[in-house]
Amino acid sequence: MYHLHFTICALFITVFLLIVFVTKKKLKTRDNSIFFPMIVLSLFDCILMIMIVCMGYGLFGSELIAKICNKLDFSAYIFWASLLFEYNYNAIQNNKNTFKIVSTEKTYNKI
Repeated sequence: MYHLHFTICALFITVFLLIVFVTKKKLKTRDNSIFFPMIVLSLFDCILMIMIVCMGYGLFGSELIAKICNKLDFSAYIFWASLLFEYNYNAIQNNKNTFKIVSTEKTYNKI
């Protein structure tokens, strides 16, 4: 069962991030609305991965349940990657808008 060390550590880190994210006050921005599902999906994926590894060792479950869990795990990876792409795209768009405002102010100050 030595394959579970990283997954269990990831589970603790994800739970810690989720607690911190939920308890702290934050602005209602697009970044926060994308980041919260990413954390929840990571938590779901960690729990699912622990189940898959335990099923691989034959502790519980059947072959059908293992196939279903593997398909859920793969779809969770795809959904998480799409959320990460959207989060980065949103950050780049916000950075471009900020850059335009700053460069406009510098031009205005020079005149």
